[in-house]
This record gives sequence, C-alpha cells and structure tokens, in this order.
Amino acid sequence: SLLFVPPAEGGGMEITMKKKMILTGVVCASLFLTACGTSDTDTTQSNTTTQAEATTQAETTAEAATQAVTKEEQTEQEAEATEEVKETEAPDTERHLTEGQIRKIFDDNLTIVLSYYQNPRLTFGIDQEATGIYPIEDSAFATYADFETLIKHTYTEDAARILLQDGYPSEGKVLFLEQDGKLCINLDNELPRGYFIDWSDYTITGIKQENDAITFTATGAVTEPGDNVDKEAHPVDAKLVNVDGSWKLANLYY
Repeated sequence: SLLFVPPAEGGGMEITMKKKMILTGVVCASLFLTACGTSDTDTTQSNTTTQAEATTQAETTAEAATQAVTKEEQTEQEAEATEEVKETEAPDTERHLTEGQIRKIFDDNLTIVLSYYQNPRLTFGIDQEATGIYPIEDSAFATYADFETLIKHTYTEDAARILLQDGYPSEGKVLFLEQDGKLCINLDNELPRGYFIDWSDYTITGIKQENDAITFTATGAVTEPGDNVDKEAHPVDAKLVNVDGSWKLANLYY
C-alpha cells in the first residue's frame, strides 16, 4: 500500500515563485543586452555620421579657401592689367604739374630774380674791410645757405652753377657770395639798374607737357617810370625739366 505525504504548507508556491524570478531575470538580462547592442549601434552610426559631416565641412572649407586664393590671384592680375593699361593710355600724374604747381616754382624764380635785378633797393651793411662786399640786411634770405638752397631747388644743375659759381650775367662776376654765413653782395659786379617789370599779377598760359619737359609762357607787365604810362605785356617763355622726379627751371627767367 502507498502512503501519501502532503507537501509542506506553502512549499509549492515557493518553487513556482523562484522559477518566475529566474525567468524574469533572464528576460531583463536579454532586454539589457539588446538595448546595449542598439546603443552601441546608434553610437557607431552617430560617430560615422559626425565624421562624415566633419569631412564634408573640411572639404567645403578647403574648396572655399581655394576659391578665395584663386579670386585674389584674379584680382591681382586684373589690377596689374589695369595698371598696364593706365601706363599705356595715360601719363604718370606724378610726372605732370598743375598750373598752381608751376606757379609755385616760378614764384621762387621771381624771388631770386628780384634779388638780382632790384638789388639797388636792398639795404646793405658796412663794408668793414673796404673790399666792395657788403652784407645784405633786408634780403628774403636769412643766410647765404638759404639763398643757395633755393637756387639749387629751383633750377637745374647747370643753371644753378652759373648763378652760384660761374657768374651771372657776366662770366666770372659772381654777384652774391657768402661771408661768415651771411648773404653778401659784391657791388663791383652789380648788374645794370633799370628793371621795370611788374610780376604782381602775372599769368601763365600755353602749358605744354611732353615726357620730361614742360613749356609755358609767364606774362608780366612793363612799368617804366612816368605818369599815365600804359603797361605793356612782358611775356617770357620758360621751360621746366624733370630731374630725378623733381621739376626744375632750365634758366633764370625775368
């Protein structure tokens, strides 16, 4: 005969609950692994996408830089071509003068002219050594160096040499010279008196510029002494020469 022994109270339920817990753990683990696999896949895809975007952006930047360089080169080439056209079609403006600039140079010429041709109006100092050489007290030049500088600045080398060294207008007779830094005059070499040209309202006309030379006509007025004397035009044809970028008069114009 068989003897039936009933299970302990609640024992069957305990076994069933343990199985359920184990099964639940397995399912959770599976879900976790699946999620991790999906996350890794998404991360890989994201990294791949980011790298692709970075590569595309780098390529775009490089292409833009190349285009910028090419555009800059084209701009430089166009500028050079334009400059060549300007040089071919039009003269260099720095090598040409306006009427105002010409007038400024001619004004310096007149300052020197009046020193030579109106010297009787100057006030002289005392000839200490009785040599015929007198210091000039009311000249437009404070020192001989100022006089020399203006002449060299205004005239070509040949014209300046005549005025300062060779003698003007007679060779060997230098009118102005230096003593102790002062501008002096040698009255033994004084020029003839009687210069009656008024340059106060002179005009400049007929300007012609060609290469390194400019010619023009400066017109003053003859003002001989006397009452009711009509002024006559006194035209002087003058020439400027470009010397190493500086415009200088080819002569003393009076």
